[in-house]
Amino acid sequence: MRVRVTARVNALAASWRGLLAEARENRFLGRELAVIWFAWFLVLCVEKFTPSGEGAEGNAIFSSLFELCSAYGNVGLSLGSPNKTNASFSADWSWWSQVVLMLVMVTGRTRELPTAVDGALELVNGQVQ
Repeated sequence: MRVRVTARVNALAASWRGLLAEARENRFLGRELAVIWFAWFLVLCVEKFTPSGEGAEGNAIFSSLFELCSAYGNVGLSLGSPNKTNASFSADWSWWSQVVLMLVMVTGRTRELPTAVDGALELVNGQVQ
């Protein structure tokens, strides 16, 4: 039993090391996290969510992050609006926050576009080849 647990832990550690090495090699992970964090910051500044609410209102900060991550990945998932039936969480946002959400969607959709369209646009050591 102990050998099986150790083997699984080692396999998981090797998997994480591989993912981190790939992220360091591509250098896109930091940029993607920065885009999501900045958009989340803007939405939180505009919407002024209060963490002291009960139920769905109390989860507004997490729900906004979930909504932005879903938009960045073009997944289309939402936790739902606490105020409206059959509406996404962002349906209650102001139009400024909805514009930020749209920009996140476009950024997420086009994040690998330059290298996919033309390989000559790849950056090597911060310079265009």
